[in-house]
Amino acid sequence: MDKRDLKSALKFSDQSVAICEAAVKTGGGGAFALPGFLTGRSAVELAAGNSEQAVADANRGLTLLLPKVPAGTLTNKLGYAYLTHARALEARGQHARFLLALMYSFIELTAERLAKPS
Repeated sequence: MDKRDLKSALKFSDQSVAICEAAVKTGGGGAFALPGFLTGRSAVELAAGNSEQAVADANRGLTLLLPKVPAGTLTNKLGYAYLTHARALEARGQHARFLLALMYSFIELTAERLAKPS
């Protein structure tokens, strides 16, 4: 990300999240897009050096996305959300917490796949 224009990137990221949240709140569509907007804003916040807000947005994006993804399914959106969350936690110095969460996710996914009949 070009650090020369982080101010604009943050502004547009904030606007995309706000527009999507307003649409969802009034009964319109857009709930499917909110996790992606939050993940994107998290990446911008991280580039701007705001790791606390980056972690919060990445966590919220994952929280909204995970129930929508069928168990045992890997998607590029989910992968990017986990990667963004990991980078934000890393910036905050929480290496062990992220690694434990990631290991648990992969163990759970592997157990689900092994439990399914071939």
